[in-house]
Amino acid sequence: MNDSSLKVASVPINQGRGASERLIGPIEVLLLLVAVVWGGSYSAAKIATEQMPVLQFLVLRFGLTFVLLLPALRGLAGAKPGALGGATMLGFNLLAIFICETFGVSLTTAANAAFLVSLCVAFTPMCEWWLLKLKPSIVIMAAAALSLLGAALLAFQHGGGSANLNWGNGLMAMAAFLRGVMVCLTRRHGQNHGMPALTMTAIQMGVMTLGSALLMVAVHGPVWSPLPRSLSFWSAMAFLVVLSTLFAFFVQ
Repeated sequence: MNDSSLKVASVPINQGRGASERLIGPIEVLLLLVAVVWGGSYSAAKIATEQMPVLQFLVLRFGLTFVLLLPALRGLAGAKPGALGGATMLGFNLLAIFICETFGVSLTTAANAAFLVSLCVAFTPMCEWWLLKLKPSIVIMAAAALSLLGAALLAFQHGGGSANLNWGNGLMAMAAFLRGVMVCLTRRHGQNHGMPALTMTAIQMGVMTLGSALLMVAVHGPVWSPLPRSLSFWSAMAFLVVLSTLFAFFVQ
């Protein structure tokens, strides 16, 4: 979960390297660590949401992250006009992603959630075609179609002789699509405004904290349940805030 908002830099990582040099360097290792962290984030989110209402969990998670990223807001001083509005829009898109993901992982298995959200890899080329007018190759389209077929077989599970949509799986598939949109919008925003990545992340976390709080009040009223005292909850929260968000965004 991801956290979100995916910042994808289309930089040829092997540019300038000789044939004798290693293809896997420190940057690639760090990105692999991010993938491992994000894979574990669904188990962590499931542990946390079993002990706290989903919307309250989102307020706490994003609020803690926003507080840690407050110093990054200094990057707004040199931002171009319109950068704040664009980052705010990305924050709302990311909020929709995390609502789908967090409710989704609470309604399905962590393994299903991790697989289905990885469909953002398949959705991204199609979103890139739609939003950035960059048509993918036939090979990429075929691979995306195969991934979607696998997801459909997983999302529509048989029960009692008929295929029924598991709503948790459906929400995870929606989150994957929104992540594909997020990648393209983030790229366009970066090209147009050049805002520092951590500054944009801080704005997004602020938007997500406020949006989650408003949704929580609308759904449950201004009631804040007592915070869990278990080690498992706070370990999961620390993993999600420090590793799944701060570390992952820093590496990207």
